[in-house]
Amino acid sequence: GMPASFKSVVASGKCNPVFVRAPLQVAPYTYFLGEISRHYPELESPAEGDYTIENGSLVKHRFLDDTAVAVDLGDSLAVIAGCSHSGIVNIALHAERVLGKKVSHLIGGFHMIGYSKSRILEVAKKLEELGVQHVYPGHCTGLAAEFMLLERFSEKSRKIHVGLKVKLL
Repeated sequence: GMPASFKSVVASGKCNPVFVRAPLQVAPYTYFLGEISRHYPELESPAEGDYTIENGSLVKHRFLDDTAVAVDLGDSLAVIAGCSHSGIVNIALHAERVLGKKVSHLIGGFHMIGYSKSRILEVAKKLEELGVQHVYPGHCTGLAAEFMLLERFSEKSRKIHVGLKVKLL
C-alpha cells in the first residue's frame, strides 16, 4: 500500500489523487486503461489463495483494479502491464477496443506462472490473432511461459531485465 494515508497526501498540497475506473489520457500519447474488461474470463490470472470481502462474504479476489498503460505509436499500441491479473489477452483486447488500434507490443509481467503448456499456447495463439508482434515478458510471467512466448515470437521478443532498453518506433 501507500506509505502515507490518502488524507495526508491531499493535505500536503503536492498532489491531488484522482480515482478513476474509466480509461484516461495521462500524457501525450499515453493512456491509463482503467478497469480491464474480462472478455475471456477463463484467461484471467488471479493469485491463488487471495480473497476479499464483498457484501460481507469472503470471495476469491478478482483484482478488478488491475490495469495497464498504453502508448500510442501511431499505427499501433504498446501496452505496459504490471502483473496482468485480469489476463494479458484481456488487457490487449481492452486496449484495442478502447483506443481503436491494434496492440503491436506487450511489455510487463503476464502472470502466467503455473499455467499448463496448453494454456500458455492458447494465450500465445490469441495474442497472435490480436496482431501482437513483440512480447517482452517479465517477473511474474513464469519461466515456462517466458520460454514458450519467446520461442513463439522469436526475434520480436526479449525477456525484461534491469537496464533493458526497448525501441518502440
